Amino acid sequence: MVTSNPLRILGISGSLRKGSYNTALLRTAAELMPPGMKLEIIELTPLPIFNQDFENPFPEAVAEFRTRLAQADRTCIVGKTPNHARGLPKEEQAPRFVYYSPSATLDDPTP
Repeated sequence: MVTSNPLRILGISGSLRKGSYNTALLRTAAELMPPGMKLEIIELTPLPIFNQDFENPFPEAVAEFRTRLAQADRTCIVGKTPNHARGLPKEEQAPRFVYYSPSATLDDPTP
């Protein structure tokens, strides 16, 4: 019998609030994952606001986020729809800046 590693999904909630419906939805989804799939939720609270001056080396929270993102097979971002600001809320921008920074690629070694 051949066993395979589960499909690893990194869940990111677009809300930092403790009682967030987005986070509750991710927790419920994690509990309902079928065999062969695993949903891991990552907290965005420790991520600092993007500052390119602190990319070498990355802050510990950023390095961990990047490592977990690189190890994931898929991502699931659950967030609110910003209908009044024509943009993304700060808590949803942080991981994108960490990932898409011009000098930061997932191929770079992390401390």
